[in-house]
Amino acid sequence: MGCCESSNPDLIGLAEEFRNLDLKFDRRSTLKGLLGVAGVIAISSGVPGKARAQGTKVRLAFCGQLLCVIPYEVTRARGHFADQGIDIELVYTRGGSAAIQALVGGAVEYAGSSFDAALQAYKNGADIRRFASTGRLPLFALASAPARVDELKSVADLAGRTVGVSALGNADHALMLFLLSKAGVDHKSVAFATLGTNLFDALRLGQVDAGMVQEPALSLIIAAGGGELLNFMEIDQATAQLGGAYEFMGVAVRAEDRDSRRDEMRKLATALRKASTTPGSI
Repeated sequence: MGCCESSNPDLIGLAEEFRNLDLKFDRRSTLKGLLGVAGVIAISSGVPGKARAQGTKVRLAFCGQLLCVIPYEVTRARGHFADQGIDIELVYTRGGSAAIQALVGGAVEYAGSSFDAALQAYKNGADIRRFASTGRLPLFALASAPARVDELKSVADLAGRTVGVSALGNADHALMLFLLSKAGVDHKSVAFATLGTNLFDALRLGQVDAGMVQEPALSLIIAAGGGELLNFMEIDQATAQLGGAYEFMGVAVRAEDRDSRRDEMRKLATALRKASTTPGSI
């Protein structure tokens, strides 16, 4: 995702490390080169030396995990939202389920979440409509703690173990339940520790036996001696486990607002598409 536009072609307002990325790699490959860099996605609330966008103000909540951030923040930093006349406020939440809750409760106009979180919310009565996709692969990998790397070689080995997830009902938890079922493991035999959007330290210290992580946490935990059991960020593994690419991340709106916001929704989707398809994207 990336490329330039007139309002912020040099990504002013982004941390130095992020501005200097070669914007030709996928999200996982790019972020693997940022291991140990603090504040990699520290983004200012305004653009120095530039006037803030004047347009329709909307709020979009989304999962605050690292890889989930990139489509929205890069689209904003590159000015694609502003080009569409949208003055956007991005709201970080503790997982996609919380973003959907904010949408249903009226705190925001849009919510970015995994398909699993949106589907679960709809099943539970949330009258929402998903209208844009921002990712074709799940952004999670199942990793073992360094202290358990010799004991855990597959999902089947997780019976009787503690697995870290961001929150119950979030995409990583839903994927974990699917993997356990596929491996013939009773999910009731597994203890889930809800650790928020950053469970790297708990995994590194052995406070959980395994955990669903993103990048750069996956590379960091492997460097610390942990193991990779499954990686949905790789297309071959996603195909083996899920049957192919998976329309994972996307944006939803309340059903009652769909007709009145239709033009605005098109503009929002157009901004995200331009950021992800322009040459030089990540």
